[in-house]
Amino acid sequence: MKYDHPEFHWSNEFPSDVPEENAITHMGFFFAWALQRGLVGEFHRAEDDSAEALAGVEAGQFSPRQYVIEFCDSQFTNEDFSDTGNAFVSSYYVQQYFKDYSNTFEGDYETIYHVEDSSENVNKILPVLDRRFNEWSEKRDRKPWWKLW
Repeated sequence: MKYDHPEFHWSNEFPSDVPEENAITHMGFFFAWALQRGLVGEFHRAEDDSAEALAGVEAGQFSPRQYVIEFCDSQFTNEDFSDTGNAFVSSYYVQQYFKDYSNTFEGDYETIYHVEDSSENVNKILPVLDRRFNEWSEKRDRKPWWKLW
C-alpha cells in the first residue's frame, strides 16, 4: 500500500521556485520520528547499505529526506514501517499529518514546500508527532465500555 509519494504534491499547487525534492521533506521528517520511535520496517536495518544510512539519520549526519529518496524510492509504503507503525500511519499520517506539518511551520516559510530540510525543523515536528502517537495509542488501547467487566 502506498501512503505518500511526491507526485501527489507535484500535481497539487507545487511552487515552481523550489526543488522537486522539497515535496519529500515532510516525509523525511516523519521517517526520522518513526525511526527514533522504533516504528520503521525491519528491512531498513537488514540491508547493509540502508543500515549505514539509517545510522547516519539517527546521528543527525544524514538527511532523513535524502534517506527517503534513496532507500524508500521517494515514497512511503507499508514496507517502510513496522506493524504498529503501519497502524499509526494508516490512522494518522493519511488523515492528519500534513495538516499538523502545515500548522507547525505556518508563518515560518512562504509555503510548506519551502520548509528547510534541517535537523532544527525535524525537532520542531517531533513533539507534535509524539503527542499524536500518544493520543492514538491511548485511544487504541482503551477498551469499549461494554468490555470493562
